[in-house]
Amino acid sequence: MAGEASRHRCRGIGWAIVERGVGMKKSLVLAGLVMTATLFAWGLWAQEFKGPKLVATEIKYDFGNIVQGTVAIHVFEIRNAGDEPLIIDRVVPS
Repeated sequence: MAGEASRHRCRGIGWAIVERGVGMKKSLVLAGLVMTATLFAWGLWAQEFKGPKLVATEIKYDFGNIVQGTVAIHVFEIRNAGDEPLIIDRVVPS
């Protein structure tokens, strides 16, 4: 009995599917469908993005310690690398 329990414990997921009455052919079909769905979803994700695309050389800047009342200015350079107009309707400083 101990040998029987250890044999079942060592089996992987594939064995569990076969033991539950799902045949090997159905298991392969199921695995193929899962792989196809995964590749399809990955293909949709990897497609080239259409629309505006903001590209910035830097996304944050640290002024360090400055005296209160001092005017601090930094210019962030951004460009539109997309194929449609980029509209910036709100900027929030932190």
